[in-house]
Amino acid sequence: TNETIQHLFNTIMFDRELTAYREEGIEAAFEITESNLACVRLFTSPSSPPGIVRLLSESATMNSGLDDAAFVQVLNNTFANHPSYRVCDPQAAQRTARAKGMTRAGARGGTSLDYRKCFQVRHYAGIVMYTVKGWVAKSIDALLPHLAEVLVSSTKTHIELLFENEDS
Repeated sequence: TNETIQHLFNTIMFDRELTAYREEGIEAAFEITESNLACVRLFTSPSSPPGIVRLLSESATMNSGLDDAAFVQVLNNTFANHPSYRVCDPQAAQRTARAKGMTRAGARGGTSLDYRKCFQVRHYAGIVMYTVKGWVAKSIDALLPHLAEVLVSSTKTHIELLFENEDS
C-alpha cells in the first residue's frame, strides 16, 4: 500500500509537473530517475508472474501445506531476477538481526531471524527485509470469497454490521 501511495505521489507531483514544464517550454531543474511501478507490481500483480500477495493467497486457498521457509523458496524461485526483489542470504539476515538487537537462528535466548524465512524488497525509500513467520498459516484463516458473499448479503442486523464498510 505504501509503495502504491508513493507511486501515486510521484506521478502527481513529478510526472505531471515535468509534463507541465515541457508544455510551457520551461527547462526542468529535475529529472525523474526511476519509477517504483516494478515494486508495486511485485506485490500486486495478478498474473505473469503473480505478485507476492497472489502467491500467498494461492498458497492459503490451496492449503498447500507450505511452511514459512517453503513459501520463501517459492518467492525466491519466482522473483530471483525481479529488479525489486532480493533473495535473503545469511549475512543480510545477520546484519539485520544485529541492527535490531536480535540473535541469529538457533541461538539461545532472544529472538531469532532465520534467513530461509526472509526476503528483501528494494522499495522506493530503500531495502526492507521481510520475515514471513506465520504468513501462510494466518492466511489460511481468511474468509473464503463465497462465504464472504453470503455474509455480506445477510439480512441479520448483527451480521450486516460486520460488513457495512465492505465494498465487495
